[in-house]
Amino acid sequence: MPMPAPLRVLMVEDDRQDVDLCLHELRRADFQPTSRTVQTPGDLQSELGRGAWDVILSDYTMPGFNAIEALEIVRRNDAEVPFIVVTGTLDEETAVDCLKRGADNYVLKENLARLGAAVQQSLKFRDEHRHRQRLEHQLREAQKMEALGQLAAGIAHDFNNLITAMMGYAQVARLLIPPGHELTSPLDGIQQACTSAAALTKSLLTFSCRGEAQRLPLHLGRFVQDTLRLIRHMLPATIEVHADTATSAPIFVKADANQLQQVLLNLVLNSRDAMPRGGELGLRVLAEPCPEEDVFDMVSTAGLGCVRLTVEDTGDGIPEHALPHIFEPFYTTKPRGQGTGLGLSIVHAIVTDHGGTIDVLSRPGRGTSIDIRLPRVLAPQPETTDDDPTVSRRGQGQSILIVEDHRQVRAIMAECLANAGYRVLQACDGAQGLEQLRAAATPVDLVILDVDLPKLDGPTCLLAMRETHPAQRALLISGLANRASIATTLPGEDVLPKPFSMSQLLAAVDERCTAPSMQGECPK
Repeated sequence: MPMPAPLRVLMVEDDRQDVDLCLHELRRADFQPTSRTVQTPGDLQSELGRGAWDVILSDYTMPGFNAIEALEIVRRNDAEVPFIVVTGTLDEETAVDCLKRGADNYVLKENLARLGAAVQQSLKFRDEHRHRQRLEHQLREAQKMEALGQLAAGIAHDFNNLITAMMGYAQVARLLIPPGHELTSPLDGIQQACTSAAALTKSLLTFSCRGEAQRLPLHLGRFVQDTLRLIRHMLPATIEVHADTATSAPIFVKADANQLQQVLLNLVLNSRDAMPRGGELGLRVLAEPCPEEDVFDMVSTAGLGCVRLTVEDTGDGIPEHALPHIFEPFYTTKPRGQGTGLGLSIVHAIVTDHGGTIDVLSRPGRGTSIDIRLPRVLAPQPETTDDDPTVSRRGQGQSILIVEDHRQVRAIMAECLANAGYRVLQACDGAQGLEQLRAAATPVDLVILDVDLPKLDGPTCLLAMRETHPAQRALLISGLANRASIATTLPGEDVLPKPFSMSQLLAAVDERCTAPSMQGECPK
């Protein structure tokens, strides 16, 4: 037998006997009502301010007060609480007027047996309305995040072009000064600043979901610091942030950077909302043995143990009754309209999908601490890169066509390649590049194409070029490329991501010009 459902009832009624009859009918309908009774507008306003009510039952006519006046007061305070008129007499015209003004239903006192069903129906309509509102809110939030993602991706794309130009000019300047020159240190500082800026644009692309979605070894301490720099502006000055991510040795986890960033963003914003008056937010990264319950795959960790990422705050904490439900979709302790109840459920799904665990310790008024444990992996082998501007690969007069719409990027690439012994042609869009290739007096050994070009994008332009020049070599460059999409359109073609150094550009050009061509050796 089902347990009676708790029901908080506010009665607007001047007859105690009618109050008892209504409560009796609600108990017969498997409700467990708790009630308060008011008879004046002032008392009604006071009770509405003290707390939330599940349903309001109002007599239509009382001395100096009626249901229409009560309804207006209720709707000014709560637009959703079911309001049911319970009266001895009500003509059809008056009943319609009540419904038009926002009443949910009406029940005649001579037929109180309908009251339970009327309350159930009103509660069902309210829940459906709230569910629809949540869905609409989620849609608006998704549209907002999509717009924000597009904005972030566009900014990252433009920044990558600017950083590529700055890195290139700084590298060329290094070539023009003798060793030990007083400008060497400032130019190195520019290069380092460009590298930091490149990391920031990469974070923007990850945030906008335009970065490559793949699980790779991730330096967790550095990742936390980079993400914190990106989202720190979302925190008010009243919140003091402490990040303890330094460890004796770099700690790596195998993770999708975009998803892990979403986890950190959700947790930090939850902590912010829990500290409306300010407080302290702490983030820690620590290596530790796997828990004794062996929830991790010991083969995948190769005995390395796990990594614990802790996010803790000094906020209001989570009520004890809410703790068992915080990972349930749509469950939220925030006021209506201030949360979807999806943040922690998404965090839980991402963490468990990565083979990890999440533990929450919270006490009302004493803050919350969330521990995320992920399997630790070996550090990746360092990539060997040659960024010494004094060591450059030389061309042998090969013809290079640069198709790039950003003037500064195109100019520094042309200067670098010309200084390295290549013959350089330039075009500012895909259509002009295609025209230049077809009009060239001698074969073009390599075409460098930006992916995002006006008039004719890079991949489409390259396909058109290969209709007349099937063996045409190409190097695609981009600050905002979907490699999976390009691999589908142009199998075998890779992308040199912006920002890149001129040494990386020369290495990529040399690799393509010295490798066997699609139909023989590359002309010299």
